[in-house]
Amino acid sequence: MQKFTYYAPTEVVFGKETENEVGTLVKKYGGTKALIVYGGGSVVRSGLLERVKSVLLEAGVSYAEWGGVQPNPRLSHAQAGCEYAAKENVDFILAVGGGSSIDTAKAIAHGGANPGTNLWDIWTKKITVEKIFPVGVILTISAAGSEMSDSAVLTNEELGKKSGFGTPKNRPKFAIMNPELTYTLPKYQIACGIADIMMHTLERYFIPNQHNRLTDEIAEGVLRTMVAYGPVAVDNPSDYDAMSEIMWCGSISHNDLTGLGRGKDFCVHKFGHALSAKFDVAHGASLTTIWGHWAKYVYENDISEEQNLTFKYLTNVFDEKKINFTSREKISLGLIDKNGQYTNLAYLLSDQSDLVVKLAEYDKNLNFKIKKEFTGSLIKIFENVEEQANRLNDVSAIINGETFERIETKSYPGASLREIILNAFCHADYFIRSNIKIEFFPNEVKVTNPGGIFNATMEDIMNGVQTYRNPKLVHILDKLNFIENYGTGIPRTMLAYNNSTKKPEFKATENFFTVILPNLNFDNDQIILRNIQ
Repeated sequence: MQKFTYYAPTEVVFGKETENEVGTLVKKYGGTKALIVYGGGSVVRSGLLERVKSVLLEAGVSYAEWGGVQPNPRLSHAQAGCEYAAKENVDFILAVGGGSSIDTAKAIAHGGANPGTNLWDIWTKKITVEKIFPVGVILTISAAGSEMSDSAVLTNEELGKKSGFGTPKNRPKFAIMNPELTYTLPKYQIACGIADIMMHTLERYFIPNQHNRLTDEIAEGVLRTMVAYGPVAVDNPSDYDAMSEIMWCGSISHNDLTGLGRGKDFCVHKFGHALSAKFDVAHGASLTTIWGHWAKYVYENDISEEQNLTFKYLTNVFDEKKINFTSREKISLGLIDKNGQYTNLAYLLSDQSDLVVKLAEYDKNLNFKIKKEFTGSLIKIFENVEEQANRLNDVSAIINGETFERIETKSYPGASLREIILNAFCHADYFIRSNIKIEFFPNEVKVTNPGGIFNATMEDIMNGVQTYRNPKLVHILDKLNFIENYGTGIPRTMLAYNNSTKKPEFKATENFFTVILPNLNFDNDQIILRNIQ
């Protein structure tokens, strides 16, 4: 676990009717006049805003109001709020709402305590301010985690840019969290909040720092809880147990507890901010559009959890090709990162790889004739699978009665069988914990790899246009002469069947890609049996 400093001073007051304690809490942290920052909508319709005002007055705390906060909170609105806070002579900022209201409150706390300053200059760190009004929160949306975090986000409308600003000063003094206040949320907003909570956790979890057992356990607990209660909450927003678990997960996910001893990437959030700024879309929704693609893209480069790797088999293959498999070559190929750590790609190619590829042959009644699992280095698996597949590629021979010429026909012509197997290895989504499968039936062979079509259409693929999910793996296979020509695998497969009425089939779903090659030596009068997923 890396060195860290943990500072999370926010007092959490959790449970039913806790909003009734807001007056006492504002006074506890020195507030005499509060600026209530909110959006509008449900906090007004539900009567919450009026209850808050009443509670403040009963406690002897006066107030002013600053409503109109929008999703993806606007710089201009926050800047105007700073000026209003100074004018009203407030000494406490109270956010009633979700992340947008809280972030706006944090911004006003900075600018209001420092009259005449440009808020964007603070946000972009052109200037540093020391004074800030204390901030309190009554949370109504479980999502951003801003109620306990040190960060805040604003959208500069003029620049079309959304930017975050982190400082310990941003942490609220208290957070009142009553799950019942989230009951009126639209289901879409609940779902977006769930996505944001999970992403706050995932973007800390998938950082290449090892030996973080307790931190990882906490992160995994948050994720498991969200998986368990997220669907329940969307189905029934009035389920207290579900909404309470999600609310607390939201705070834990972004108060830095799930990142202790780790680095912090937040690349997906940065992309999401850009999308939100440009298209004004819900923050959580923007994250869901990015996460899967980003995770799959960086998989090869991400650091392997296993660092005690050996490459005996791969080294022998390189030696056979008369290529020196040096440390410099490993870096060049993407097996070792700049810090000297092995990547996920290295793990797939190592002797310790847990990759499993399944191969089976069935009789006409779908009983197993052969059932094998190949494990180890990806290269070793490919060579073993290729050898076994060649054995199953039967040859039918006939003698021409006139010329006495022997005519041989492979069940799977040309290099079609090898091409579709190689294609499966090249395009498999190794991020999905599923297996490449090669299945031989009497009438056909079916090859399935996890991962649908990557950044292309079926038409593109049929025309030889390829976008590689695993570009570095493809480069290595090419370097070792396993690949003859990028992007020609499927067109060459189709070409092999040009002289036959039987044609290959291609099936794609979101998570799987399947190629079915017909057996040219199969008697069509027989009963055709196959097990197509």
